[in-house]
Amino acid sequence: MEAVNGIKHIEKSYNENKLSHAFLVETNNCEKCLEDIKKIIKLINCKEKYVDNCEKCNLCYQIEKETLPNFQIIRPDGTTIKKEQIINLKEKMLTKPVYSKYNTYVILNSEKLNNSSSNTMLKFIEEPEDYLIGFFVVNNKENVIETIKSRCQLIHQYYNEEEIKIDDEKIETVKDYIKNIELDNKHIMLYNKNILMEKNYTREELIIIFQQIFKVYENVYINDEYENFEFLKDMNSVQLLNKMKIINKYLDNLQKNGNINLLLDSFVIEMGHVK
Repeated sequence: MEAVNGIKHIEKSYNENKLSHAFLVETNNCEKCLEDIKKIIKLINCKEKYVDNCEKCNLCYQIEKETLPNFQIIRPDGTTIKKEQIINLKEKMLTKPVYSKYNTYVILNSEKLNNSSSNTMLKFIEEPEDYLIGFFVVNNKENVIETIKSRCQLIHQYYNEEEIKIDDEKIETVKDYIKNIELDNKHIMLYNKNILMEKNYTREELIIIFQQIFKVYENVYINDEYENFEFLKDMNSVQLLNKMKIINKYLDNLQKNGNINLLLDSFVIEMGHVK
């Protein structure tokens, strides 16, 4: 998938004095997208001419560290974004900015706004102040209520798979997960509950993990690469192919708005049934 650099479109709109008050950013990686949005927020809030790594003031540092009072990020509280979070956001955003040009906010995983918080948010963006700019970041714009979607400028920001880095912790999670699926399948439900979910991975992080799981089986199937997974040598090509199909199916399901716990449990059950 080629990257669609929608974030650059926001920069262009700013330079042409056509900046929208709200953007709905559809992406395949919310956390990486947040980093790109931070760069835009630095640009539009700079009181001089923005350049990377400028040290004339500490505005960029505060945005990067998420300590600027006029910049707020809302993340899901558990499985939803609650009304109280939006009320708190409104209180912080309704006074004119002191340290920057704009009050800016980001709602990560905006599809997790529940009915109550969505209605509260809608009232917030219907009549925006000139100094207020918001970013709604989602995996699938269709999961955002139409009344919010219609009031935002839609941006697509997709990343090539090789641009999405996986850290050492997630690599170890991939290894442990596959070993539990293949070698200790009777207890894999407990692994889901007591270990995997305790790490509080976001949906996007789980998608990256599942992409790496798929690569492991694919490398065994196509290239006979067994590094760290010698126990897969006894699996025939039909079994490997069936498991790859299951992984692909749940990758698709994870990108929808289903219950993650149920998806993970269903996934390991199906993987265990491949003989």
